[in-house]
Amino acid sequence: MPYYVTSGGALYAADHQRKAAQKTPLILIHGAGSSHLAWPAALRRWEGRRVLALDLPGHGRSEGTSSATLADYSQAVQALGQALELEQGVVVGHSMGGGVALHLALQAPALVAGLVILGSGAHLPVNPALLEALRNGNRSVLPKLNRAAWAPDAHPALQALALQTLMDVPAKVLYDDYAACAKFDLRTALDQVRCPILVMTGSLDRMTPPALGRDLATRVPIAEYIEIEGGGHWMMLEQPEAVREAMAGWFLRHPR
Repeated sequence: MPYYVTSGGALYAADHQRKAAQKTPLILIHGAGSSHLAWPAALRRWEGRRVLALDLPGHGRSEGTSSATLADYSQAVQALGQALELEQGVVVGHSMGGGVALHLALQAPALVAGLVILGSGAHLPVNPALLEALRNGNRSVLPKLNRAAWAPDAHPALQALALQTLMDVPAKVLYDDYAACAKFDLRTALDQVRCPILVMTGSLDRMTPPALGRDLATRVPIAEYIEIEGGGHWMMLEQPEAVREAMAGWFLRHPR
């Protein structure tokens, strides 16, 4: 059953290899205005690991409402972990989900065996003009926002599907997510994170440029930084095997 009743409502999580207990499960947290479908099969179906790809509250198939802060989303992930009686997980977060994962490492360190952060940073600046447009429900900004998320040579079908998905997201959810990102700033707190972290950025990411990823990696005690050459903000959809290979190498260096 992919729906799990938590203290914050019923959350949807695609649960791959539920009985796989050889290694620590992966918990995949999507970005702003997205869902569990943001993750490619190469990550959602990792052989030998249980993989939970969840929909945050108010997103995808989950109940509840979108949140005003990434800390609130982190609490929802904690509630899911409690409902599933998970002892630990390697938390993988993309963009806004990376910020949620960082909050999780601070709020519930016993749950987090390690972090993989893709296309994110210790803070997530948002263009004020974009935020105002989203606050007003102006959908005309979405094509430009979508173009900025992809490398120039990303497959047109992927870009078209992403735009349609973005257009279908309720205006309040999009605004809440980007407003929460604009408030997010853990730059002075990340020296308290004790788990190992892999930070990945696409070299052509225009939404969270490599400088943000490199900065994040310098702020945590145990971190590696990898740049996916030619990757955009959606690096895991553009180059799923390259992202998986980078993660697999990190797992060898930091067994979990």
